[in-house]
Amino acid sequence: MKHVYRTNLRFLFFANNIITIFSVDLSYNDITGTLPREIAQCSHLERINLQSNMIKGTLPSEMSRMNPNLELNLTNNLFTGSIPTMFCGGGPTSMNFLYRQFGCDAVLCPPNSFHPTGAATLNSGCRNCPNSVDGEKRDPPNSKLLGRTHCDTEGVRVVNGDVDGDGTVSVREVLRLLFVETIGRFWGQPFQNWIDLSVNECDLYGITCLNGAVAKLDLVNAAMCSIGDYKSGLTPECRGIPTELALLQDMEVITLSRRQFLLGSIPTEIGLMTNLQYIDISDCPYMGGPLPSELGMLTNLKYFNVIGSSFNETVPSQLFHLTSLEKLHLSNNIFTGTLPPKSIGQMTNVRELFYSNNYIHGTIPRETGNLTNLENIEMYGTDLNGTIPETLARCTNLKRIGTHYM
Repeated sequence: MKHVYRTNLRFLFFANNIITIFSVDLSYNDITGTLPREIAQCSHLERINLQSNMIKGTLPSEMSRMNPNLELNLTNNLFTGSIPTMFCGGGPTSMNFLYRQFGCDAVLCPPNSFHPTGAATLNSGCRNCPNSVDGEKRDPPNSKLLGRTHCDTEGVRVVNGDVDGDGTVSVREVLRLLFVETIGRFWGQPFQNWIDLSVNECDLYGITCLNGAVAKLDLVNAAMCSIGDYKSGLTPECRGIPTELALLQDMEVITLSRRQFLLGSIPTEIGLMTNLQYIDISDCPYMGGPLPSELGMLTNLKYFNVIGSSFNETVPSQLFHLTSLEKLHLSNNIFTGTLPPKSIGQMTNVRELFYSNNYIHGTIPRETGNLTNLENIEMYGTDLNGTIPETLARCTNLKRIGTHYM
């Protein structure tokens, strides 16, 4: 019933004693007036959506007689007062992460706060609006409204991952966001306190701290993103690695290997994590897209492994500029292009270079002979041709060459 203007709400609900309605959706109309107390007669209601109308007043106290599991969407109206707590999900004992975290804020943002959806979401809480004189002059004053979707003050926005509404994302909130956006409720029992911000980040399963700062993220035991039917093309709930992970700038180790349902790509912001020494995103078949050139900013990186994933396009030349790299494992992806002759010879500390089973072409550059610490090179299953350059004779530590030419 979209775009029905000036609808008589009382008539729709209660004409002819229709009290066995199960679902009502009157969102995005110009409905005015108040919510009638007779709504409580609809004891069978399971869902009601009145989003984005102009309904004012308070929620009738008679609603306390309704189904406590009623799904309410009353955001972006002119409601004032309070929300019956029975609709707020059972508080801290709730099995629902959203209501456990935010309570009634998950139904409607409280007075003098806002959220783009009008209510808190798993990703972010309601944010306080700055004091606004203009807002106080309106009728009713905006500061008293429930479920606002914006503030009067320009430029104030909700920040993804911000739970406490202060406009910033703490280290602990970043880890919680990673949990939420990769469907943490299915990670496994040891991880379930990741949602609880009262638990210190250094006490979380999978986290190792050094001098009180998060230094290692190891989620090889977390069933990340383990929901959704990928083969049928259905869109899973997983949003992948959030860009906010880059705020963990003390991080040295990221291990996400063998996460068979982890979805998404490596965010470009990873270049800000300049303390990283070890990245393992191997055997993650749904992780893909191009590798970000910002990986070249990780001057401390020693180990980079994406074997058995779905990364594609040309490997950025900036990755070959990392003189600290010791192991570069790129096999079994969908990489194309050639080996960059001007860059590949700069990885003077590299010991393992795995490039097999990709769609690269051309020849092995003579500059590969500059990698005098090289012990193992694998480039079979590619479209490389030509001869093995004689410059590899300078690699006196070389123990194995795995190649196959077309």
